[in-house]
Amino acid sequence: MKQVFGVIVVAVVAIFNMYVAIPVGYGFDIGTETIALAAFVGSVGGTIAMVFVGDRIMPGVRRLYRRIRRKDDEPDEAEQTGDEKSGKARGLVDRFGAPGLGLIGPMTIGGFASAISGVAMGIPKVKLAIWIGIGQAIVVILYSLLLDQVVAA
Repeated sequence: MKQVFGVIVVAVVAIFNMYVAIPVGYGFDIGTETIALAAFVGSVGGTIAMVFVGDRIMPGVRRLYRRIRRKDDEPDEAEQTGDEKSGKARGLVDRFGAPGLGLIGPMTIGGFASAISGVAMGIPKVKLAIWIGIGQAIVVILYSLLLDQVVAA
């Protein structure tokens, strides 16, 4: 029963952050393959939900962002404005497309945040979900193998 609960916890935590979910699985004394599978299913499930439902919540996120931005004072001269930052991110997506975001995103900012970014930038949903899923599979395999070696030592 403890292991079933552990698998559920790993999958739910992986929806938002698979880097936290995999060590949590070792805390429940679950096998490496089971941890990796639960983390993959949870993280891909969260990504798919964000990709296909995210466009419905993005107008609210954009309104909130505009409201917060209006409250801010003028940025320091040394700081970049949000438009400059988003322009650079958009340039990267224009250059590498969905494969770049899907493979690099889960390794850096996570699959869920990559899905939010991709939806906000208007990348086609199916293409985005497939590439982020491939990136998450790579991250889960590598991170599980790494932690398996650390735990075994």
